[in-house]
Amino acid sequence: MAGTIDISVKLLVTNGDDHIAVVGEGNYLIIEFPNQKALDRLTGGTSSGLSGGGPMKTLNIVNDLVRAVNMIVDVRVNGKTYVEFGKGSSARITASAIFGKIGSFFGR
Repeated sequence: MAGTIDISVKLLVTNGDDHIAVVGEGNYLIIEFPNQKALDRLTGGTSSGLSGGGPMKTLNIVNDLVRAVNMIVDVRVNGKTYVEFGKGSSARITASAIFGKIGSFFGR
């Protein structure tokens, strides 16, 4: 086990016209995207993962890394949690993420 990371952060990250807020205290970190399109632009808008496992394999690799340092990372879009890392043995994807992705597909 790598140990524990203790953080205190307020950060605004700009990617093009998108402003992504990163805030955290102790072992809890929130990454807030203003909308689904901002998340898609940063992640390439793809749901493809590493070869041989798909997107869940990729998310679970991130989850394992976050758990190794005893952190919780909450990825939000427009105030709604989309995925949580570090709370369990696998990444937790919420219904908001699924409906947000479906909505962005039809909004093209």
